[in-house]
Amino acid sequence: MQLKLYKSLDEKNRIRKTLTNELILNGALRDNSSVIKPTILIQTDPREYNYAYIPEFGRYYFINNVVAMRNKAFIVDLKCDVLMSYADDIYRLRALIDREETPSQQYVSGDFVLDARHNTEKIAFNNPFTEKNYILVTLKGGDN
Repeated sequence: MQLKLYKSLDEKNRIRKTLTNELILNGALRDNSSVIKPTILIQTDPREYNYAYIPEFGRYYFINNVVAMRNKAFIVDLKCDVLMSYADDIYRLRALIDREETPSQQYVSGDFVLDARHNTEKIAFNNPFTEKNYILVTLKGGDN
């Protein structure tokens, strides 16, 4: 089975990862492995790598653990990265965007008005309710 190893410095929750230093090698799927969390036996030291791709499964994986078995034999424990594996499907989804990390008019029409103001005030009561702490939240609706 072909295994491609990579280095990635991206956060785990990023959909598309930047992959560098590709190393293509052959490995053997260990007994009792799954497609989601496969265990692969390889003949190359993979400790410099943290990411993998198995073309036969069509999935990308995080390298969770590397175990040295004997001279130049390593067992690599993988865990499926579903965000990268299904990135094309995720980007093809049609969705209604309520909030954006960086607001722009690209995804939200001009008719959508958003005004959020964070206002926190801490008031000490003369006669507390009990010895426990409480959080009092009030909301005000308005015309704006």
